[in-house]
Amino acid sequence: MDWSFGTIYTHDLKPKESSYSAEREEFLSGTPLPLTDMVAGTDGNLYFTTGGRRIDSHLFRLRYIGTDRASAENTSNQVSENLRKLRRDIEKYHTQILTNAIPLAWKNLNHSDRFIRYASRIALEHQPVKQWQNLFFEETDPEKIVEASIGLARQGDKSLQSQIVNKLNRLPFEKLSTHQQIDMLRSYQLLFIRMGTPNVTDRQTTAKRLKAYFPHTNNAINGELGLLLLYLKADGITEGLVLLFDKHTKEKTRGNSKFLPEETTLRSEEYGPIIRDIISKIPPSEAIYYGVLLSHAESGWTKNTRKKYFQWFYDVLSAKGGLSFKPGMENICLAAMKHVPEKEKDYYQEFSGVYSLSLAIADLPQPIGPGRANTTVTILVI
Repeated sequence: MDWSFGTIYTHDLKPKESSYSAEREEFLSGTPLPLTDMVAGTDGNLYFTTGGRRIDSHLFRLRYIGTDRASAENTSNQVSENLRKLRRDIEKYHTQILTNAIPLAWKNLNHSDRFIRYASRIALEHQPVKQWQNLFFEETDPEKIVEASIGLARQGDKSLQSQIVNKLNRLPFEKLSTHQQIDMLRSYQLLFIRMGTPNVTDRQTTAKRLKAYFPHTNNAINGELGLLLLYLKADGITEGLVLLFDKHTKEKTRGNSKFLPEETTLRSEEYGPIIRDIISKIPPSEAIYYGVLLSHAESGWTKNTRKKYFQWFYDVLSAKGGLSFKPGMENICLAAMKHVPEKEKDYYQEFSGVYSLSLAIADLPQPIGPGRANTTVTILVI
């Protein structure tokens, strides 16, 4: 239910491998129709209420009055049912430690269905790690290696980190499918999040290897690579991120998010104009992603790249992104400013057009009065 735009949506579930897929479509709408709750009655009717924010509440009953009462088509099939049964058999080991759990889970770590792969990994994580970690080090299948490395990052001992990194570094990245490449990069990330910064040798080796694939033709892979390479302090990564940042800024690259159709936004006089204004001036989401990444870059900057970066904040603030968009962008800019040498901050502050309260009050005179040595004055900005 959508309270703001008075719309009820329905999702028609269709079996897909061991799970389901669904497409959303409008079922019912009204102007105004501020929906607050809904329930399917045992009598076959749909009941829903409206109200909220000082609006009178109403109870509605929606009932079918047609003559065709044929039951919904059963689109299930034996293949999907078998896959769901396999997934549920594996999921039993999410709460049990049994000897036959590891062989079944390991066999399905590279299953074509992602939900079965996930169920298999979680089943492994609930078994004693020492009983299956050697299977990982002996494995040759790339997908099983990636899935098991995630499990080891979550449940394994930190002393295994270097061995896991070396195993991942030997995988043929260029021969993996897109989803396998993304999973592999996220496995590295989780490994460093859970087990800490790798030693110097592993850091340099991993950075050099991954840098060979950056920039990538796939935006999603580029995002994961950029994040990792910046963390690993790869040579030239700041300059590489600035080039991507500039490219997406010029191309105004945006994600594939689906927005409300104009017809739907017309159902709300209060929120409709705001949404239509945002859609007409959508922020460049890919450039913002790299803008956030670069706010963490401590080194590798030149005067020109910094100038281009901070000038971007001035330009992007003309976009629309909701009430928190501008403060959010300002916070990103201020975070990046922390890595600028003190003597250059005023110069780049002017380019960004971002107002910094801390910089603005830094030179204010101290209050005069009896007070104490540790007296402070708080300035409230309203």
